[in-house]
Amino acid sequence: MRRRGSSGFTMVELLMVVAIITVATVVAWPTLSTFMGQSGDVGAATAASRYFNRVRDQARRRNRAYLVRFGAFSAAQPTGTMTVIEGTTPSCRTLLGAPGDGQQLEIMPFGQTPQGNYQGHVEKKVGFRGWQRPGDAAVNSADLDVCITPDGAATWRSAAGVPQPIAGSLKVQVQRFLMQGGAWAIEGPPRHIEISFAGGSRLGVK
Repeated sequence: MRRRGSSGFTMVELLMVVAIITVATVVAWPTLSTFMGQSGDVGAATAASRYFNRVRDQARRRNRAYLVRFGAFSAAQPTGTMTVIEGTTPSCRTLLGAPGDGQQLEIMPFGQTPQGNYQGHVEKKVGFRGWQRPGDAAVNSADLDVCITPDGAATWRSAAGVPQPIAGSLKVQVQRFLMQGGAWAIEGPPRHIEISFAGGSRLGVK
């Protein structure tokens, strides 16, 4: 019994509060973890989109062409990279025509790709699944090079293909994965980073 005029809680009351909080956490955890997983791919796609747009701004400020290479695509596990290479001129010809020309500035990793010297946040269960051009039924998994000039124009090339201007848009798929039985499995629909000729990149949902 609490004495008249005393303040505070008894040990029994404190234990009851702890028990209620514990039960509420156990009940809410599956929903909370699902929500966190679903927001992870949105966060990764948004970060990649903003990163691309910053490179486009840098090309304008520095009056140089920049190459963004999307790589390590996989539909089997969360991996992916965005590599930024700065050219020495405003033209994309040297960056796309001569391998190794330009200075590599940074590699932004995704998923299980080793971080290296990258200091930013990495969503470990989210990676690049592939990319598509308008009208493509299949998803491409070869490396994708996108070169940006100071005037904002974008040229793309797949692997050792012929460089060509972006007509319409390119969509890079950002996929969330789930570990099941010791193996990675795709979870939910992919998000899209949509790269257009005129408007930079933006996040879309399939």
